[in-house]
Amino acid sequence: MSQKKQPRYSSDKPISRLPEDRLGRSSFATRLANDIAAWDGDSSLVIGLYGDWGVGKTSLKNLVLASLKKRRSKIPILEFNPWQLSGTGGTTEFFLNELKITLASKAVSGEQKTTEVRERLSRYSKRLAFGSVMGRMFSPLFAALGEPEAAINSAAAAEALNHAAEVTKSGAETLDELDKADDSSLFELKKSLDASLRKMQRPLLVVIDDIDRLTTREILDVFQLVKVNADFPQIIYLMLFERSIVSTALDAVSGGRGVEFLEKIIQVGYHIPKASRASIQKILFEKLDEILAKPGVLRRWNADRWSRIYLDGLQGFFRNLRHVYRFLSSFDFHVRQFQHLSHFEVNPIDLITLEVLRVFEPKVFERISTLKTLLTRDTGKSLFGEIKQEEIETSINELVQLCSEDNQMALRRIISGLFPPTNSTHSGKYGVSGRDSQDWLRDARVCHPNMFERYFALSVSDDEFAQTELDQLIDESSDHSNFFKRFSTLQSRGLIHLAFEHLDACKEIIPLKNMRPLIQALSDLSDSFPPRSPSMFDTEAKMRAARIIHFGLLREKNEQERLKILINAFKESTGSLLPALVTSLQTRRQKDAEQGQDYLVSEKDCGTLREICVQKIAKIAANGKIITHPQADYLLWRWKDWDPSGAKSWIKQKIQKHQGALWLTNVLLIEAHAHGSKVTVRHFVNLSDIEQFTEVEALKSQLDNVDLKKATDRERIAVKAFHAAVKRRSEGKPDSDGFDQDLEFA
Repeated sequence: MSQKKQPRYSSDKPISRLPEDRLGRSSFATRLANDIAAWDGDSSLVIGLYGDWGVGKTSLKNLVLASLKKRRSKIPILEFNPWQLSGTGGTTEFFLNELKITLASKAVSGEQKTTEVRERLSRYSKRLAFGSVMGRMFSPLFAALGEPEAAINSAAAAEALNHAAEVTKSGAETLDELDKADDSSLFELKKSLDASLRKMQRPLLVVIDDIDRLTTREILDVFQLVKVNADFPQIIYLMLFERSIVSTALDAVSGGRGVEFLEKIIQVGYHIPKASRASIQKILFEKLDEILAKPGVLRRWNADRWSRIYLDGLQGFFRNLRHVYRFLSSFDFHVRQFQHLSHFEVNPIDLITLEVLRVFEPKVFERISTLKTLLTRDTGKSLFGEIKQEEIETSINELVQLCSEDNQMALRRIISGLFPPTNSTHSGKYGVSGRDSQDWLRDARVCHPNMFERYFALSVSDDEFAQTELDQLIDESSDHSNFFKRFSTLQSRGLIHLAFEHLDACKEIIPLKNMRPLIQALSDLSDSFPPRSPSMFDTEAKMRAARIIHFGLLREKNEQERLKILINAFKESTGSLLPALVTSLQTRRQKDAEQGQDYLVSEKDCGTLREICVQKIAKIAANGKIITHPQADYLLWRWKDWDPSGAKSWIKQKIQKHQGALWLTNVLLIEAHAHGSKVTVRHFVNLSDIEQFTEVEALKSQLDNVDLKKATDRERIAVKAFHAAVKRRSEGKPDSDGFDQDLEFA
């Protein structure tokens, strides 16, 4: 049974072995270890290793210790981490106790005599412990009393006295132990301990890490501890900390001269070797390769765009390995969030960029999530929705102010690369060009309005068209049956318009060899396409499908091959609407010719396609399917254009019955939509249209005898509109007057 794969979280755990070094610091660690091993001075040695948080101080310390071990140095090592004791007090007692335990360890005592040292160290530490207990007892009281001239805070003083009472018992117990030990002074105890340490065969290395994580008071305690014991022989201190933090803390006891105070304690100071940008970048890229090595993720990867956005903006956010690991941990989670089988829901470059901002500049990220309209220049469905360039630039300036000063210039470049609609080239009445918008949609970019929320919701809602579904449509375009089934599912979910918008954006990357089965499937689907939406902004599904066919086939340079693909697809399809539309679009029009319109087939070959379409329309007319067709009006007009006698003959027979007359009048009913605060619909009939199919009197004679009680609402509106049109003509008015009549609103 295969082992379940665990989520990959990039750990900030320091390395501990020399082979793990990826930043080229092993040689530095080895040289430092050699110097430590060679130390034989009579006094102690204090070495400082300086570095900012995240640069790898603990890792370097581990490499030094590993190097000592590798060279088989027998120097005893005490790793003392005061941060583990933070908030407990008694740093000195803990340190001396740890020192005593280290000297008693088998690794030390087994090779050299340390009994005398341990005994004297024990007495020395007890004497120091008593002083520490007394300090803890009285320091709160002194703090409550404040300066002599200040008023006494009675509440604080009372609390301090209670605290003193609690530690008095501890102090008495410590004093009792001291009485039993001896009555030597602290100076005498230290002198005897000094003599014992000199007898040791080799020095002791004391490593003190994480000093910069302590409070100011605790930092002072640590340095006081080292300062007081710095003259003991045979002890080497290796102290690791951020220099600026410690020197600031030491300002409190040196009159603001913390740097000088630090230099008096640290005898040898080194800065952690700075990791090269190349080494940090290599680790980042290796981990990104691992995380992104999933099917579908790199489908929308653009190497040139990545180079620009990384070099211009992102690389400055990764200044050390801690930054790298902070980013990778959460980024891996988000990649898995958007991964579905062999498909990926967003653009990986945009996801990386936004995650960098979320991790390192969270205020900027949070603000970006609220600026969809401006950053995508999305005017929505509005004729007058121009977005002023000044508005966009103001918002970008506000974003930059939320960013840390070091990252502000990089952020400007990131916004420009992430949201190209903010560029002034897209300003003006018409905003983003259709071609650019389609490219962004195809690549699942955050700058496209359809994709924006997905990056912040971290999921795809049920009413969205997922990139997974788009990829599946493209992948299955080679199989007519599978494509038909998948697209039918999308249509049943009400996603047909979104599906076509996304598919339209990808029309030029659909494999050319898939065009025949794709055209067949779309043609089959077309007879169930919904009619035109009342909205003046919506593009009909049949026009979306025709665009996909047109631009997809134009990639085939051989015109006869294009004709062959259309003929085979149309003949094998059961659909009639899309074949009729695609064929109609091949008709030469003077306006199109002047604009350099590209056609799929020659004008001569259009006749072949028209014959196929006429046969299809005549077939669904004969079996009655045209009666329920959602776009029967379009099919009737094409039939009349390409086979007038056949269309009129069928209509003449159809209107001989009342129901047929009602149907024809309903199909030729015109709707005019008025768009204002709300959409209103005006209905009218143009008698000139009726006369294209039959005589007006023949239709009128049937409608005069129709029982409207059994008719639908729309059929009643159609009959009323027809009679109004007949009346206008009898009054000598033109048919076009029907456009201006308030005949009927719905």
